[in-house]
Amino acid sequence: MSAEPTRPVVLAVLDDSERSALLKLSLVARGWEVVRAHSCEQARTRAKEQPIDALLTDLILADGSAFGVLRALPSKPRVTLVLTWGNQHGIKERIASAGFDVHLVRPISAEEIDKALREKLEAA
Repeated sequence: MSAEPTRPVVLAVLDDSERSALLKLSLVARGWEVVRAHSCEQARTRAKEQPIDALLTDLILADGSAFGVLRALPSKPRVTLVLTWGNQHGIKERIASAGFDVHLVRPISAEEIDKALREKLEAA
């Protein structure tokens, strides 16, 4: 009997609880283990509790930003992805210079998020 393969762990930091729950269901169905957080503080706590392979976060959160989340993690995940609602002037450059691997603009499907995370995870 062989052991079940390990599912990659993604920390999803989204301050909209309903959107977060729907995204979790979609990513779990695609083979991810999803750890949810709704704030920068919760993200720090969750990342200390268990190792994560990927970070998926909104750019703006009620208590900070994706930049603060990334800086506060105990170690940088293998893949980091940030979601925004637009392509504001200079945002792509700021996101890249902060150390994020992927920037996706909403509206976006769970399938597209899964694809982006997996592509970067396989390349990492």
